[in-house]
Amino acid sequence: ERLGDPQGAILTSKRLLELAPKDREALARLDRLCAKSERWVDLGEVLAREIALAEEGGDAAALVGFRQRLAELKETRLLDREGALALSIFLFSLTGIPPFSGFIGKVYLFAEVIHRGVYWLAIVAALNSVVSLYYYARIVRAMFLQEPKDAAVIPVPAFSGAMLVLLAAPTLILGVYWEPVARFAHTSVRMLVF
Repeated sequence: ERLGDPQGAILTSKRLLELAPKDREALARLDRLCAKSERWVDLGEVLAREIALAEEGGDAAALVGFRQRLAELKETRLLDREGALALSIFLFSLTGIPPFSGFIGKVYLFAEVIHRGVYWLAIVAALNSVVSLYYYARIVRAMFLQEPKDAAVIPVPAFSGAMLVLLAAPTLILGVYWEPVARFAHTSVRMLVF
């Protein structure tokens, strides 16, 4: 650690813990190293081991502190709530639920199919939307309501996060305020036809 090699220090601490798994000092050192080098998944594993040792030793004060730190870590570092929210917006838009832009697309699609008299296709499409809602809602439920089985996280680069916001915003906005886009599309088609 003093040599400026946090990766090497983490590996050394892990090896030491393989030989002496109940060494609280080595765990505390690994805890500090993981936090300092922002290795959140490793820190989650270390905190879980510290919780197990505190339970074994009957150290209630340490147990509360470790559990609180693990809960904060899961809340702030290991869960990508913004990405989950963006994915939920996209999934519900695909299903065609208002106020998302997918709803407007499906309204126009269903209106045209019914206008042309292809009722069986409208029924099949409506049933497909119901089935897709069931499957997409299960994904959303898993993201927000179920505890993750592992704490692994894929870091989202700033560019990717910005793209999520950049794409989720029109999905919401065009679901509520679609008239200018519809007018533009209608005018464009008229220009092509005539």
